[in-house]
Amino acid sequence: MAAVIGAGLATLHDLKTHYDSEDLYLLLEVASVQSYNRLQATCGPQSPATPYLGAPTP
Repeated sequence: MAAVIGAGLATLHDLKTHYDSEDLYLLLEVASVQSYNRLQATCGPQSPATPYLGAPTP
C-alpha cells in the first residue's frame, strides 16, 4: 500500500473504501512502470546482460 500511496496514485481512504485488492495490484503495476520509465528517462537505456551460453566446449 505504501508504494501506491507514495506514488500519489491513491490515498489510504481510497484504498480502504473504493478499491479492492485487485485494484491495489493494478496500481502497484502502474507505480512500477512509472518508476522504470523515470529511471530510463534519467539514466538512459541499460545494456542487456550477456546471455548465458552454457559451459565452454573443449
